[in-house]
Formats: sequence, structure tokens, C-alpha cells
Amino acid sequence: MAKMVTLGEILIQFNPNGYTVLVEDVVGAGDALGGTFLSLYYRGFTLEKTLDCGTVTTTLNVMIRGDQENLPSLADIELF
Repeated sequence: MAKMVTLGEILIQFNPNGYTVLVEDVVGAGDALGGTFLSLYYRGFTLEKTLDCGTVTTTLNVMIRGDQENLPSLADIELF
């Protein structure tokens, strides 16, 4: 369970979906999550949606070697 808290107020409690995949390389996984989160948040998506999409992006990122080779589009994320 993840919680986002500011000034003592819980903004969101989120239990992200987990995905079981074969992990090839974790390089760039955190950057993929952060980049997806910020990109979608600034485009007006909800916090829940940004975190869910970030989880998918990170999952896809760790499945192949390299840090940018498997970054999905929003359409790819929705299909996953």
C-alpha cells in the first residue's frame, strides 16, 4: 500500500496492481515510473491513473535489457 501525504493529510492511498514478469534488467525502472507519473499528472490524469500507468511502464521496462528500449506509448500502456 502506497500513501501520498502532505502536511499530515493523506492525499491518496493506492494499492498498485502487481505484475509477474521475467526481469531482464532493472536499469531505468525508477526513471520510467517517475517520468510516466509526471508526464501524465501534468496532462491532467488522476493520481490513481498516473500511478497505475507508471507501474505498467516500469513493468515493461524491466522485461528487456536497456533503459529506454521498451518505453511504451500511452496506447501500449492501456493495452497491457
